[in-house]
Amino acid sequence: MDVICKKQYKCIGDNKVENDEKTLTYLLTPSRISFRANQTQEENKSFSIYKHIYGKHNKRLMVLDSAVCFKPIGDKIDVDVLVISKNIRVSINELVCSIKPKLIVFDASNSLWKISKWKKECEALNLRFFSIKEQGAFVMNLQ
Repeated sequence: MDVICKKQYKCIGDNKVENDEKTLTYLLTPSRISFRANQTQEENKSFSIYKHIYGKHNKRLMVLDSAVCFKPIGDKIDVDVLVISKNIRVSINELVCSIKPKLIVFDASNSLWKISKWKKECEALNLRFFSIKEQGAFVMNLQ
């Protein structure tokens, strides 16, 4: 996943993609060209990063790519977009005890059967969701 701000980009996720020329050319380069992003972002200069949460201009993006245990908390963590990746073992029902997402995005690393299970949970909870594997690329405007 690329986070693009002005003409800079930051690749978040699996480093294998950044080092695989074929995957990079097919997946990331077209959007970098489209957004005219040609420089990598310096760490923490224009895009704040805290553990799994990334943000700019009061917008928050949270990436879950490893198993996490969620416990109910009083003040839930507000995020604009929650990205679920790598087929992690998580229940949407448990997740919303701690996180309040405006949109949940299932990235293409997840299996279709797992995405289907999560979508049913989202529908039952009236949560918005987006499946990259089924619907294609997702763009979040941070401005």
